[in-house]
Amino acid sequence: MAAKTLHVSFAHGEPAGQLRLQARSVLAPFFPADQVEDVLVVISELVQNVTQHTTGGGTLLLAWDDDGITVEVRDQDRSMPRQESPDGHRIGGRGLLLVAGICSSWGTTIHDQGKSVWARVTIASDDTSSRRREDDDRAGRAGEQRRDGRAGHEETRGVTTGRVLLQVLIVEDDLGDLALMENAFADHSIPSVLHHTADGADALAFLRRQGRYRDAPRPDLILLDLNMPRVDGRQVLAVLKADEDLASIPAVVFTTSAAAGDIVFSYGAHANAYVTKPADLQDYERVVIGIRNFFGHTAVLPRRVSDERAT
Repeated sequence: MAAKTLHVSFAHGEPAGQLRLQARSVLAPFFPADQVEDVLVVISELVQNVTQHTTGGGTLLLAWDDDGITVEVRDQDRSMPRQESPDGHRIGGRGLLLVAGICSSWGTTIHDQGKSVWARVTIASDDTSSRRREDDDRAGRAGEQRRDGRAGHEETRGVTTGRVLLQVLIVEDDLGDLALMENAFADHSIPSVLHHTADGADALAFLRRQGRYRDAPRPDLILLDLNMPRVDGRQVLAVLKADEDLASIPAVVFTTSAAAGDIVFSYGAHANAYVTKPADLQDYERVVIGIRNFFGHTAVLPRRVSDERAT
């Protein structure tokens, strides 16, 4: 196919969700869904670097052809991403490691008006794509479901062929973090279904089974980010633990913040645990697996007590 491009401007502090929707709509006709999802993770990480860690907005540029997709984000801040000492708060930390793991190459360029950060996603060969689609089909037959609500981006992923041990609600606005958490659950050792909302408002609607969430299951565990658009994690936690019907659901705050005020607030609002996201990818996976194993194997959860009483 002939080379194609997309240019979209975004403002300082603007969530990447709308940009991802635009990117998905233009890429979906040309590439397999799994490769498009990889690109959306890259967009999320690069745009977030600008919207959260610089003083202005920027421009997202996509260029694609038969060989791959280039994601470029331009902004007016000339400071270069730092690659040493991984830090989850900037592109030189966990976000950059995630981008590097997805992409065949990436780099930065300084120019008169600021800088550009770009990443190249190479498209798999037809044989590789075919094998990946077959794997996806098998996973689907095993029970994997995906629902993209568009307005709020709620997803459900079932990863079990037997009885579900954990219904997990992930409240997280960063697709990169979401992908890392999904990977930690992917070995199926604890049959789980993962549900996702990208902000606190949708999380509360999910928990209350309101609107399009009227058929949502009651989660056994909530993994809750603090810093999100609309309603943040602090508000969700306060509402959750003040609600007599919902208060018994275990809620683990999982955030980049190590601020003493956030820790004290969260435990004061009756969070069941407060965990800071590691910057290192292997540590990140190890921590999530530890949370999963504790609540999946060690802890006795309210739903299991109810099930035993029913029998």
